[in-house]
Amino acid sequence: MTTDSNFPYHHTPAGLAELARNLITEAGHPAGLDKILGFNFVLDTTSTPRGPVHCVTVNGNHRAAAIRAAGFPVALAQVTVQRAPWEIPVFAGYAEPLYRLLFRAGLLTNYRHRVDDWSHQDLVDAGGIAPWLLDTRVIDVIDPEQARTNLLAYEAAYGAVDDPRVDWIRRRRTFQQMLRRESMTITEHGPDHLPGLAGDWPPRPTLAQRVEYWLLPR
Repeated sequence: MTTDSNFPYHHTPAGLAELARNLITEAGHPAGLDKILGFNFVLDTTSTPRGPVHCVTVNGNHRAAAIRAAGFPVALAQVTVQRAPWEIPVFAGYAEPLYRLLFRAGLLTNYRHRVDDWSHQDLVDAGGIAPWLLDTRVIDVIDPEQARTNLLAYEAAYGAVDDPRVDWIRRRRTFQQMLRRESMTITEHGPDHLPGLAGDWPPRPTLAQRVEYWLLPR
């Protein structure tokens, strides 16, 4: 949906329904029918514990709404299935504790550097709910709080994920506590250190690391 003045029919769901109806009856130009309801309907599909989840791409939300408003039970779509390995976007400092926790919990495995990497992205294997948390088609920039939001949105739509490895993500207080504890334990930075954390749960900062963390300027 948009309020752009160049797209007056997009203001309301009723407007989308009117747009679809006009196109179907060819009250609009036939080229519009092809553009809105035609073959330029692209989906990225991610496997999750509740089956595949389809993400609409290429400005397709209005197209999906128009197809539904028009009453079509199905629509032709170009589907790209996302499979391992998964790309970790640029290894930013604020995301490092999240990556480390995901490795500790066993949600990410098998880190390796891509030799022909010109965009500074590394590869990992991910299973269960982890692809939904990390897929850059879902999250443009990996942000810990956004990853948690995506998990809650997924569970609201598809039901709770029956995997104890994500319990620490679900509850905000626990999630923030784990991120802090992980930040305290970091003595070496960079993705090369991620695999060594696998299976070491929870993070256990020493007393000295806790004191040092809380004395850092904020």
